[in-house]
Amino acid sequence: MARLLYIDALRGFAILLVVMGHLIQYNANEWYSHPIFNLIYSFHMPLFFFISGLAQYLSEVKMPLFGIKVVGKYLWRRVLMLTVPFLVWTVMVPCFFMNLKDVHINFGQYWFLNALLLVCIVHAVGRLAFQWKYGMLLILLLGIALLAGMVVTHKYIFFFAVIFEMGYYFQKYDIVNRLPIDIYSILGVAFLLLVGYYHFGEGHMDTSNIWISSIVSILASTSLTFLFKELEVKEMKMIRPLAFIGSYTLGIYVCHYYFIRSLNLDWLFGINNIMVQGITLLLIAIFFSLCCVGIQLFVEPLKIFNGLLYGKWKYKVTK
Repeated sequence: MARLLYIDALRGFAILLVVMGHLIQYNANEWYSHPIFNLIYSFHMPLFFFISGLAQYLSEVKMPLFGIKVVGKYLWRRVLMLTVPFLVWTVMVPCFFMNLKDVHINFGQYWFLNALLLVCIVHAVGRLAFQWKYGMLLILLLGIALLAGMVVTHKYIFFFAVIFEMGYYFQKYDIVNRLPIDIYSILGVAFLLLVGYYHFGEGHMDTSNIWISSIVSILASTSLTFLFKELEVKEMKMIRPLAFIGSYTLGIYVCHYYFIRSLNLDWLFGINNIMVQGITLLLIAIFFSLCCVGIQLFVEPLKIFNGLLYGKWKYKVTK
């Protein structure tokens, strides 16, 4: 099944936001109150889960999650794609580049991979539950698993699971083409009106903004999906470069930290001009992302390393 250009482009847009956000986080004083940072963090990670839901439906068109055997194969592949790179980049890569005495293992740095794995497990087992006579018991256990996941992965894991399913059904029922443009215009305007009320907060576990974040994320995810679909239909030149970046999203996500930490942007945040800061951050994000893509392209022919580092494993085609 061919990849959809606008979904890859949306991925590319989202990963550039991730890199920009981390550039601010690692360089700006009081980064949590920076307006560009708050704009990005109001929706960018839920957008990734929404996109993952879109892609999940497309993958199920090719291999429906029906039966324990198929679900088991699907979950095993998700472990290879997400958990293996998580462990390699969290534990092995830092040990390779640093003196063992100086290594600081941060299991929270790549939290998205663990959260996405948990959401995929919930989705797959949920699909299986509706095929089983004891399905309600299984759904109850899934609820407990989500609550546990809030403790071990991320505070928003329940919402991430919801927006993942929204993306799944958004694609399944082709909503992007069914709703009139006026509806998406209203959603976009509502996002612009509400996003100013979001504030990240000084602490990572600040949950005071979870409701506004949830609403803003849904508005942004749906309106941006429509926007990128329209950009593809109108064959805008920016779509293909973004789609190229988007096809290497995981590689950029795991690798970009090493570039960001080597950079000092005190001079940039000393400029009292948000427009200049935003354009500069975007250009740096594009450059770093392309560097990460270059590294992944170099590794691609080395099948074992491509699997370990980027979760790209070759599977036997079965009928």
